[in-house]
Amino acid sequence: MMEEKKYLPYLDIAKGIGIILVVVGHCIPDATSAGGISDDCLRWVDSVIYSFHMPLFFFISGYLAAPRTANFSVRELLKKRVSRLLIPYFFVGLCYMPFKLVLSAFANKPYDIGNLWQIVLGVNPMGELWFLYVLFLCTVAGVLLRFRVDGWLLLLAAVLAVFVQPIVHFPNAPLFFLFYFLGGIYVKRHQPELVERMQRWQMVLLVVCFAAMNVWLPACPQLKFLTSICGTLACLWFSLRLEGTSWGARLMVVGQYSMDIYILSDMIKIPFRMLLWNHWHLYYPAFIVCTVAALALPYYLSRYGIRRVPWLARLVLGMPRKKAH
Repeated sequence: MMEEKKYLPYLDIAKGIGIILVVVGHCIPDATSAGGISDDCLRWVDSVIYSFHMPLFFFISGYLAAPRTANFSVRELLKKRVSRLLIPYFFVGLCYMPFKLVLSAFANKPYDIGNLWQIVLGVNPMGELWFLYVLFLCTVAGVLLRFRVDGWLLLLAAVLAVFVQPIVHFPNAPLFFLFYFLGGIYVKRHQPELVERMQRWQMVLLVVCFAAMNVWLPACPQLKFLTSICGTLACLWFSLRLEGTSWGARLMVVGQYSMDIYILSDMIKIPFRMLLWNHWHLYYPAFIVCTVAALALPYYLSRYGIRRVPWLARLVLGMPRKKAH
């Protein structure tokens, strides 16, 4: 049997901050086209967000994935991860595929249905779902290691992230994100109060390093490994300081619905983006409206719709029946 885990509110706050950054990054117009981002300010925002926001989620996932006891059931853990990650990955991706075909007429790179088989390799018709696939691979790695991560293993994971992943070009960079997942496990095992013990001067140093490395990041992409570490720790420290505040309470709710927002936000923003940006070329209104809609509508749609229907909550969100309400 797996031991009950202690709830840490600041982790939900950090997930709330992280998912807001995900949505903002996805809603910046022209962010993925050949022409790049049209506005210098939003270009900088996009660069800063992508320098750490997904490693933050992998670190938190690793921290929460590690059982408190070594006597855990491998079958039970993997079954839960398949339900939580792979069922939404395949179900939502396959449901999105027909819309992807229709939207190909407006895309720079039309979708080829002949590539649908690649979904088993992590290339989903709904590209944003890559996170679920890679997180499952990281979980399998954690299980194979029995969640025993020491300093040497973490160093090996760092070498794989910095030197091997750029060479082998595995889709969605699983070796890069594995380091942060294992880092979460390592901290849970060896330094569980790392964030709580961080001093203000250490936080200031992290922020300064994070800002400085982001200045050089475009010229040296390898620095993303370090900006991700600094940004993740700084975000966790800041989230801990928000506990007990009104802003912290709001962000905690956002974090508790981060999976819902992550899965639903991209589909929701598409009609707003097509109308405001692709058709009318309204840059800032498209960015603002898409961001607000992609954060608010998934919350209400899930809270008052999807989560109230157990089978739908299971297929779309990977939620077990007892948590679907």
